[in-house]
Amino acid sequence: MKKPHDKPKDLTSTFKERSSTHGDFAENALITVQIRKLYRETGNWSNLVPEQQLALDEIALKIARILSEGSEPGVHWHDLQGYAKLAEDADV
Repeated sequence: MKKPHDKPKDLTSTFKERSSTHGDFAENALITVQIRKLYRETGNWSNLVPEQQLALDEIALKIARILSEGSEPGVHWHDLQGYAKLAEDADV
């Protein structure tokens, strides 16, 4: 178990680890930015409360990670559900 005073891993190790579970960062960025741009071009974006906007942004990232072939799609699908529930609960 990691202790609070343990030195963090070097970034190269972290990047390598994350790319195996989250997919390629550049590909994730491209997909995510395109989805988020589409959201903002709709007529209803400005009617959403901030929690719903953020949830949709996070959902876009989770979709990108699923599509960029990260090795843990089940985790991303689960997180996607969580963000959808948070958005639903924020609905006023």
